[in-house]
Amino acid sequence: MVKKLTLIICIVFAAMNVFSQQYKIPFEKYGVAEGLPEEAVVTPIQDEKGFIWFGTQNGLVKYDGYRFKIFKASTDKKDTTALQIRSLWGGLIKARDGKIWMTGEGSILTSFNPATEKFSNYYFKRTASDPKEEISFSTEFEDEKGNIWFKGYYDFEDKTTILRLDPSTGFIKNYRVENGDRWRFLTRKSEIVECSGTIWLLDNKYNLRRLNQKKDEFEIIGLAGKNFFQTTKADTIRVLSKGSNDKLFLIGSHGLYIYNGKNNKIDSYIHQPGNSGSIADSVLYAFEDVKGQIWLTHIQGKISLIDPVTDRVKTFAYGSSPLPFQKDINEIDFFFILHQDRNGIVFQVIGKDGSPKFFIRYNFMDKTFSFYDRKFNLPENPLPAVSRPYLSLEDHGFAVVGHARIIKAGA
Repeated sequence: MVKKLTLIICIVFAAMNVFSQQYKIPFEKYGVAEGLPEEAVVTPIQDEKGFIWFGTQNGLVKYDGYRFKIFKASTDKKDTTALQIRSLWGGLIKARDGKIWMTGEGSILTSFNPATEKFSNYYFKRTASDPKEEISFSTEFEDEKGNIWFKGYYDFEDKTTILRLDPSTGFIKNYRVENGDRWRFLTRKSEIVECSGTIWLLDNKYNLRRLNQKKDEFEIIGLAGKNFFQTTKADTIRVLSKGSNDKLFLIGSHGLYIYNGKNNKIDSYIHQPGNSGSIADSVLYAFEDVKGQIWLTHIQGKISLIDPVTDRVKTFAYGSSPLPFQKDINEIDFFFILHQDRNGIVFQVIGKDGSPKFFIRYNFMDKTFSFYDRKFNLPENPLPAVSRPYLSLEDHGFAVVGHARIIKAGA
């Protein structure tokens, strides 16, 4: 198993190294015929031994380089060491102790120990004040204290809630804060993150909140559209993301605000009309690369690149060098950041009609962009035409594209 899996990893890693030189990369499809319980997969993760894990709507899947092993929901509802959730559409995260956390339909939060192949199930119990509709969850993150955070979605109501689970005691805290877009999981927009040991979130009105650990409740520290949190800037924060070295990225409609948890200060990058040295307007997302540079994507097909050392800003616009128009595509909506590795960043380009158009890759070494069509320049590639797929390249080089099926990069 180890030899074959290592061979696959090396082949993919080599292919990704020459990604921008060959201008093509082949993929292989893995579906039901190859052993999957179904073709809808989410959040591929890789453990320390190299095994790949996937969530599906019909159980947990392990890939060892040879075959798939499937852990399906038990028919015995009293079995406390078995999986009790059929659909794991809420996603997977890997905790620091090696356990895999997952959730999905119903009021069950589950951990899995790969060493013993045993599950532990925790049940969310609602009170009379909670909505009576069925609830499903997405798995968010593990905090510095080892707590696992979840987001709950009530069926047929545009309501959400936030849960914190302490694995050492099994205690579940329900914060009853309505937290933004119920479809955030599919678009992967962050609305709750941890930075410097503090939990931050955006509520459904886009007010910025911070967890008061003494009171154990979320307090509003920035109202949407108002001057917020130590700044004189009036903006609405729409997305949160975490950077390195205790930095929190607050992405507003017109700017990026970087909170430094070490000195409790904020640096701002604001759109200034007529100033080519400022970032573009209508910020969608912020992302820090492995070089420490900060990338912003914008509506109307623009990308801003910030060097935080010099504060220099570069803006790239579709239709201008080095991002010239592609054949029959004269207008796009935005660039979606799919993935980065030590060699570069992959973007998916989304058209005005919401459909994926092509991919680009930025190469760190020569600071150039390379273009790839929807099939990564190979017509026979079995890639689905879906927006925002999961493109995952782990430290050892295994690449996977998910969302509608599993696609593995090959040589």
